[in-house]
Formats: sequence, C-alpha cells, structure tokens
Amino acid sequence: MLFTILYDKHSEICLFLTCVFFALLPFFWRQRNLRFQMRRTITLGIMISYITALFCMNCYTYIKGGRWWVYFGVNSVALNDAAAYFVGRFCGKHHLIGLSPNKTIEGFIGGTIGNIITCYIMASYFLQGDFWLCPPDRLNMGLFEDWTCQDGVLPIYHEREYQLPFSFMGYSSFVTKPAVLHTILYAIYASLFAPFVGFFASGFKRACGIKDFALTLPGHGGFIDRMDCCSAVALFNYFWMTRVILYDEMRLQEVTGAVGKLPYEDKLAVANELAARLNLPTFA
Repeated sequence: MLFTILYDKHSEICLFLTCVFFALLPFFWRQRNLRFQMRRTITLGIMISYITALFCMNCYTYIKGGRWWVYFGVNSVALNDAAAYFVGRFCGKHHLIGLSPNKTIEGFIGGTIGNIITCYIMASYFLQGDFWLCPPDRLNMGLFEDWTCQDGVLPIYHEREYQLPFSFMGYSSFVTKPAVLHTILYAIYASLFAPFVGFFASGFKRACGIKDFALTLPGHGGFIDRMDCCSAVALFNYFWMTRVILYDEMRLQEVTGAVGKLPYEDKLAVANELAARLNLPTFA
C-alpha cells in the first residue's frame, strides 16, 4: 500500500518536500557565515539532486524492465574499465586525453570491443530465466528465490528473426532476442560515451588537487570513479527504457489509466468515439 502510494504520487511528494526544504532552510542560516552556508547549501542541493535522480531512474528501470537492465548497466562500466585497463597496459602507446595521462587510444578501442563481446555473452546467458526478466512486484526478495513472471515477460525477451541486408557466410537472417540487441547498444554507449564523464571527473580532481577518489572512498578504482560513469549509463538506461523499449506500452498504459479515471458518461463517449473510428457498433 505504502509503496503504491509512493510510486503513484512520487512527483507530488518530491515537490512538497522540496518546498518544505526551501521554506525551512533560511531559519538555519546565520548572518556571520552566510556566504559559507550558501555554498554548502548549493553543494548539498546538487548532491541530493544527483543521488536522488540516479536512484529514481534505476528504480524505474528495475520496476518496469526487470533486474537485468540495472545489473547490466552497472557491470558494463566495470567491464569496460577492466578491458580498457588490460589492453592499454599491454598494447597502449598513444595517449587519449591530457586529463588522464594513463588513458590510451588502444585501451579505449580494446575496452569497447571487449565490453561488447562480454556483454553479448552475458546477455545470451542471463536472459534465460524469469529472475532477470520479470518486472518485480516488490523490492524485497529472498535468497535464491525462484521467481516466476506473473503477467509474462516483455516482448523484447522473445526471440525474433532478423533479415540481414546482405548474405554473410551463407546466412541471410539470424534469430535472437531484441533484448540482446539492446544490450549491445548499451555496451557501445557505456564504452564510447560514459568514459568521458570519468574524464570530466578527472578534471574536477585536478582542479581540487585530489589525486584519486579512492583516497577518500576506497574501492575498485574508487567508489566515485564508478559512480560518475554509472550516472551516464543510468541516464541513458532511463531514456532508452522510456522512449524506445517501453514507449508503446507506456502510451497504452497512460491512455487506459486516464480513461479509467473518467466518469461513466465520459468513458462511454470515449468508447463510442473508438467504435466509430474502428467502424464498430456504438454503445448505447
């Protein structure tokens, strides 16, 4: 019940909390430290917006598209970094960008190719069971829980035949799941564009005199070194999910949801209008 209210009314709740925040904030300011407090307030606001936006986008993708897209989005960044590191270490000779002297063109290309291949293998393996495919009806789950889709999986998880524009090694078509092709596009984006968010973070570190984010938050290259690229992937994930993968389904849900809230007379008018457009008998 509570989760349903939060999900359906999240925009109104966020607007209300934002108004309360700005209304109460001036009561905590002190005249002698006003400039310092303003800087801290702006920084805090940016951080809250950044973290909240990432959380909401990942939650939406998790709820609508299944666990696979959130899991894959995070891991594609780590896989690309790992592949780029090893290729660049053994084959790198040409520097890619001045802000990150250890980044090489060879590592960038090798990371892209390695990430695409690895993500394709992962998608072919993981997109088999319902656990990764089902849009969950709750956020909590048990350990090793056997998950079964209640309403069936999305159409992108069903195999389709695709025709090739030309014959390749005697094949004129191939059969795969649309989700696998979407995964490859995700991997290309995570390899070609997401690293430049990391370069932006490198410029930020240089400006602040920080050698490595790992010195502040330890982890695999530093926790924030993962978050900056994951933020770009989360944004693309949300955009691709809402505007491409689930676009038609979302439009249908919006229409049916809006009609369901209408009074009976208006519902009847909508039904008669649709019947007239489809050359069907109208309702009384």
